[in-house]
Amino acid sequence: MQPRNFLSRVITGNERTTVLSSSVDSFSSLHIRIEFSSYGSQVMSTQTDQPMFGVLLLNDDHTPMEFVVHILERFFEKDRENATQIMLRIHNDGIAECGIYEYDLAKAKVSQVLNFAREHQHPLQCVLERRSA
Repeated sequence: MQPRNFLSRVITGNERTTVLSSSVDSFSSLHIRIEFSSYGSQVMSTQTDQPMFGVLLLNDDHTPMEFVVHILERFFEKDRENATQIMLRIHNDGIAECGIYEYDLAKAKVSQVLNFAREHQHPLQCVLERRSA
């Protein structure tokens, strides 16, 4: 089956939304849908046949909170506000999810975080957890 791409405009009330949707049905299925509204909001969803894995950071008593925020900004592309919220979840609940990725990317992020933490002599722990489809 040939890859299909389309761009359409949808008008809903006073809001105009542009929907870009892509579908690839060759070796593996990949479906991406991105919506941009006139209010600046963005929704993106990806569906794939590959299993997904959550990358989690665990709390410890030695890693500074600011270092955890830096990890979230650098390796998980979080803005300062979101990084701070996730860091507080880690601090208060003992664990928090930083993102959900396909296995290879999730494994690479865990490795990057652990290596960076060790380089800076912090005992921060980062783990993978498989997500159900």
